[in-house]
Amino acid sequence: QVSRIIDAETRVFVQNLKGIENLAFSDGTPFADNATREWIRQISAQGPGSGKSQAAPGADETRVEVDQTLDQATALIRENKLDEALSLFKANLSRAGSMRDKFLWKTGLLRVLVESKQTRIAAVYAWDILEIIDRYSLDDWDPQLSVEAMSLALTSLRLEEKDENETLKQGLIKRVSLLDPVQALTLV
Repeated sequence: QVSRIIDAETRVFVQNLKGIENLAFSDGTPFADNATREWIRQISAQGPGSGKSQAAPGADETRVEVDQTLDQATALIRENKLDEALSLFKANLSRAGSMRDKFLWKTGLLRVLVESKQTRIAAVYAWDILEIIDRYSLDDWDPQLSVEAMSLALTSLRLEEKDENETLKQGLIKRVSLLDPVQALTLV
């Protein structure tokens, strides 16, 4: 299973950075030797319709789990059980294995906070998510996830009664515009 995860993550990486296998270091040494380029060609051929997963199994599973937990949390919020809804995310966040999984759980938690109008707590998570995006250059490695998270953070910051973060809000719109102009249209 580990090799399938490595294959899937490498496939996603190579798809996001098309042509990386043909690049070389400054001294002319190729990033990938012939055997590695062949391996990349083989795993890239395992795209849609090949019967193999496009992304790492854990990555897709986590998104599904977050979505299912969001549904559960929404039902709990309707029953005025916000603390239980937040506890669902806290438990999953604490046992998340990778930074990506933790990030997905944090964005899910932020969505619950935004939907339940918990603006002060949501702002804390919005800032944390934005710091993670910057620290790991997420917009370079997973632009779609970055756009989703920045859009959610912007929504959170817009809910604040104070209008202190106007520069940050405009900066987020600009960043989203550069990554996904269609999504940016929904933000302006």
